[in-house]
Amino acid sequence: MILGNLTHFGKSLLSDKAAWISILVSLRAQAYPEIRSLSVDFSDGVVTLRGKVTTYYFKQVAQKSIRRIARKAIIVNLVDVRHAEPRSGKSQSNQ
Repeated sequence: MILGNLTHFGKSLLSDKAAWISILVSLRAQAYPEIRSLSVDFSDGVVTLRGKVTTYYFKQVAQKSIRRIARKAIIVNLVDVRHAEPRSGKSQSNQ
């Protein structure tokens, strides 16, 4: 992490901007593109995660990556899980 471990959000040791940057860096470092595209807001010790992913696993991984940094912050996970639509019909080569 660029800014290290922010374990004292309640005591406001770092500014909201510094906390937000550290959390954002953590999300952008994830191996899954869906997680890297999520948005995050941080204000007054509350981290709000927003966006869309295709599995509950990705939603949980995103939250856990934030939790490692923001141990005492309240995390509001507003990520929507939208499963990928199944392919309909046959491929062009089978017609």
